[in-house]
Order: sequence, then structure tokens, then C-alpha cells
Amino acid sequence: MPDTLELTQKDLDEKIALASSEAVEKAMEEASRKKAEEKGDELTDEQKAELEKKETEKNSAMIKNGIEAFLKSIPSSQRKEFGFPALISERGDKCSFGEFLRAVNGGNNKLLKEKYKSDFNSPEVKVIVEGTPTSGGYLVPVEYEKQILRLIEDESIVRQLCSKTTMKYLTKNRPIVTSGITAYFVDENSEKTKSDWTLGQLQLVAKKICTLTSLSNEELDDSDPDAEDVLMQEFAISIANREDLAMLNGAGSGATDPWTGIYNLSGAVSDTMGATFDFDKLLLLIGKIKGNRAKKISILYNPIIEGLMRSAKGNDGQYLWAPATASTPQTFAGYKCYEAYNIPTNLGTGLDETFIAAGDFSNAFVGDKGGIVVAKGFCDQDFEYDRTSFRAVKRTAFTVHSALQNRFAVLSGIKVPA
Repeated sequence: MPDTLELTQKDLDEKIALASSEAVEKAMEEASRKKAEEKGDELTDEQKAELEKKETEKNSAMIKNGIEAFLKSIPSSQRKEFGFPALISERGDKCSFGEFLRAVNGGNNKLLKEKYKSDFNSPEVKVIVEGTPTSGGYLVPVEYEKQILRLIEDESIVRQLCSKTTMKYLTKNRPIVTSGITAYFVDENSEKTKSDWTLGQLQLVAKKICTLTSLSNEELDDSDPDAEDVLMQEFAISIANREDLAMLNGAGSGATDPWTGIYNLSGAVSDTMGATFDFDKLLLLIGKIKGNRAKKISILYNPIIEGLMRSAKGNDGQYLWAPATASTPQTFAGYKCYEAYNIPTNLGTGLDETFIAAGDFSNAFVGDKGGIVVAKGFCDQDFEYDRTSFRAVKRTAFTVHSALQNRFAVLSGIKVPA
């Protein structure tokens, strides 16, 4: 029946009564038939009790099936509007991310282990959280992990542009070509010059990203599918923001800041804007990295300086900025450009500078070690704001090989508009 069907409360009451009476009538007919088949044989009291029990169970099942069939004929929106319960088939033993989190929060180990196959401090969990101050937790079921990873991909602009790989172990090595074969013109019958390509080794090491996500208790208790999406979105945003910040501005200085971000690549081509806004410098930098075989060049900027970029003009007096259309993204001087909210705006001695990053981001590599571990967290303000906190741990790798760093450019020293 289409969802556009409109039913009044009176219609619904009549349908329920009809479905129930028909189910009961069928049950009584079935019971009469069964008795006739007994051919008058005398039954013991125990046999009679057993027969009555079976008939009662069958009658109940038929009534339940009749009501279930009726409920299926009503659009789900109207079932909810009139206060009817969910279909039996919808209730069942269905899993949900909200129930998983509520079980983590309440320490319901039995439910987590039996229904979600997630055991506290299992070997998989230990690998992911090893070295974390508060160890232990529960592995997020695979179906929810995949959804969270898709949401992280949507939130992290750097991750979208990078080359990605999965990691079975904490470390993954892959060969890359650092210099190609050279071709020569040669004279007839002369000796050929030998030319080999040079291979380098790219090593990805999965590092722990630990985030604290606070959810309102209303969101956590809401079993509506839309609320489920909100819960996963909260985890994804928390992880994606931390990844983006490290990929853009990481210092690579230790366990708490293990990745060297684009801004701090020693081999990147760079320049400083200076006192006047001169975006010719950015175009010169892009020209240099194109000479280093950067092909799919993208520009990342903090949207706080978008006004400056929109006002930039070329020598012909035309604006360098072109807004997005239905079929093409926004561009600057013909290059795709993206808003990156996690590019810092508090750099420089006056803490009022930002930077623009440009490059072929396919030369940056992201590795995902499967598994996200969730445990109950703690925030001092949870009680005050009626919310619950969760600690999530994920292992991710990020690197740019030293031979490929010159395919990235950084224009720093850009004053943030007051």
C-alpha cells in the first residue's frame, strides 16, 4: 500500500477489530477440525492439557500474525503518528549503534559480547589501544565502522585528495619510483647508454588517534534511525578534524604529534606573502611544482581568507577566482581549490597568519589499520550539560616520501583579515 494513504483513527480501530476477529475465527475453526480428527478417542487429562496448550499457542500466533499483516498495510509514518508499536519484524533482535554505545556506557559486557561480538580488551582491541593511558574498550562492529569511515572521508578534505590504502599490520612498506628511465638518441651501431629507474621505499606506520566525543543523553537514548546517523557523525567529525590538522600542520615531533604535515615538509617549495597581498607568488610556486611533475594540483586554504582570494586579479584585469557551478568545483587561476577549516589562522609572531597549501596530493599517502575502539570516557562537564562522553581510538598512517615532497608548495605569512 503506498505511503500516501490517509487513514483516520476510526478506520484504524475498525481494521484492528476486523483483523483480530478474523484471526480468532480462523483459530476456532482450526481447533474444531483438530478435535474432529481425534475420532472420538478418549484422551488422558495430560494429553488434553498438552493439546489445549498447543491450540492456545497456535491461536496466539494467528492473532499476532493477523495484527502484523494489518500493521504492514499502514504506512510507517502513520503507525508512528497513531502510537502503534514497530512491526514485530522491525523490532526483532535488531542491532543499532545507539544500543551499542548505551551498552558501552553501562558496561553491559554480556550484550556486547553475545550480540555485537565485541569483547573488552580482546586481542584486536589491545593492538589498537596499546600505549593509550586508559587502555581497553570495545571494537566497533564492522558495519558501523564502515559507515564511520565513509563519514570521515566526507569530513576530511585532505584524506579525500590523498592516495589511500588499507593496512593489515601496524606497518606497511610499498615501493615508489623516485626517478624514471632516461631515453637517448644514439648513432647507428653505437653503444647504448644504460638507464634504470630508481625505486624508493615508502613506509606507513599506523599511529593512534584518540578523541573524546561528548553526546547529549537525548541523542544517546533516541532509537530513531536519524539519531543513529547523528551519533556516527559525531565520532566521524571528531576523528576527521584531528586527522586533517595533523596532515596539514603536524610537526612530526614525537608520539603526540607523529605526522609531518604539508606545512612542515622540509622538501616542499615555499615562499612568504609579505606585507602586501600578491598572489603572483602562489602562481610562481605552482609553476615550480609543475616542473617537479606535480600533475593533479589542488589548492587548500582556510575560508577566512576567501575574500582575499576572490579579489585577486591577473595581469589582464580578470579575477583569478571562479565560483563553483553545477558541474565544476570552484577554481583559482584554473586550479581546483578547497576550503580547509583546519589550516591554522594563529601562526607567525603575531599569531595572526595563515598559509595556502598547493600540490599533487596523490603523492601523499594515508593508511587505515582496521578497527575503531570505543570506551566510556569522562569530561568534567558531562553532568552539568546532561551528556555522556566516549573515548574513541583509531590507527591511521600518513606520510609523504622525501623524494615527492617537492610536488607540494606552501605560501605562508598571509595576514588574517581583521
